[in-house]
Amino acid sequence: MTAIVIMSSLITVALAWQLSLVWRLWPFRRDLLQDATGVARFKDLLRRPWIDNVKRNSYVASGQPLLPWIALACVACAEPLPVCSAVTVTPDSVAVAIGDSSKLAEVGSVYDNACSIAESKAQLRWSSADPTIVRVDSLSGVVHGVAPGSVDIRIRVSGNQTVLGAARVVVFTPLYDRIVAVRGKIICYDPLCDQWSWHNFGLATLATDGSDVRVLRSGLTRPDHPRVSPDGRWVVYEDYGALYLVDGAGVSVYRVPIDLPSWSPSWSPDGRWILFLAQDPTLRQPEVFKIAPHGLVAQRLTSDPFGVSGPAWSPNGTDIVFVRDSIKFYNGSFLPAGAAMLVDTSGANLRVVNPGNTPFDGREPQWSNDGKSIVFLSRPFITLLDLATGAYDTLTQFDTDRPATWSPDNLRLLVSGRDIYYFSPTGKYPNNPHILLRPFTTDSMISVPVFYTPHAH
Repeated sequence: MTAIVIMSSLITVALAWQLSLVWRLWPFRRDLLQDATGVARFKDLLRRPWIDNVKRNSYVASGQPLLPWIALACVACAEPLPVCSAVTVTPDSVAVAIGDSSKLAEVGSVYDNACSIAESKAQLRWSSADPTIVRVDSLSGVVHGVAPGSVDIRIRVSGNQTVLGAARVVVFTPLYDRIVAVRGKIICYDPLCDQWSWHNFGLATLATDGSDVRVLRSGLTRPDHPRVSPDGRWVVYEDYGALYLVDGAGVSVYRVPIDLPSWSPSWSPDGRWILFLAQDPTLRQPEVFKIAPHGLVAQRLTSDPFGVSGPAWSPNGTDIVFVRDSIKFYNGSFLPAGAAMLVDTSGANLRVVNPGNTPFDGREPQWSNDGKSIVFLSRPFITLLDLATGAYDTLTQFDTDRPATWSPDNLRLLVSGRDIYYFSPTGKYPNNPHILLRPFTTDSMISVPVFYTPHAH
């Protein structure tokens, strides 16, 4: 009898909650079908604490997102809710399936909490005023990206042609064969600019010859380590201890849900994971973690009592290299006593890259794209490890605390201070000159750090 009473109580609470949800959403329904004010009110509703709590609890309890609950609560509505306020596609992307609201949310605005799912039985259609940017198939009702740009579209239900709302489609070319950088305005305090500071931080991409600067994001606090996904559609970056994703058009921004201070993000070769460092609350040291780009739970890969730095995924996807940050006291001085380490992508099979190299003082390891070499910062030098022979070579002298990054063809290594330079990975110090790619005096903007983006494939 007690079990029956408890079960009845739980069912009553659940029904009351869903009725409450419908009651809260009902005043917004007709406004949403009429103007942008209603959309703003609905977004505000979604951001309220009670929604945040329900969303968090729904994820924790069942692994399911909140939006399907909203859809279920509104099945009785006379008309479906609007779909999305914006959809981002690329000219070469798979067509957005308009008739399938789940695919629309997945392809269009998976990171936009204000993107509500329409009634599942509604057959939606788009119409566009500019076919040179997006093309709408009249039979299937799907949208294809044609050329970079943005255009407003209208969403209609097939049959009664009820206008549900307007959306803006942003079409962009994937960020292949470019350079991504953190850029800021420089202020010089002496004629030679030996003393300087910078501000107005943002993200931008450049052509590989240093020209064609395109701003992605501006007004950031202190961004760092921007890395472009293997498919060229997303940029992950850190900003003041948090990780963010921004699409290649600079429109959709999403904070990766990590509760720990996090930095140094990079991508797995298949784009399924983001690798990063975070402060472990138990060990109180930075450790290596990974998380899916739109995931909720991060997985710790290392538990090193000394702490680690500079994780990087191998090109073949099997290993992760990082540096163990330890020191030893010898002859009255503290000396580096760390090691370059390898670990499987599951966190198992920990081993030293080159046991014979002691002491090791390298930082920020970066794999060559053929997987044969790893380049390190050994300030004030940049060194290269040949994985086949175990030999280290000093490539050049360049004092920086940001990674040197390989070009997709492995013919260049890119570095930056105030200016952007590149040099040859086959040269040897001191006969390996730096080639100036873009001086900061071009527009009084410095670019630190800089990374090559993936090659088109």
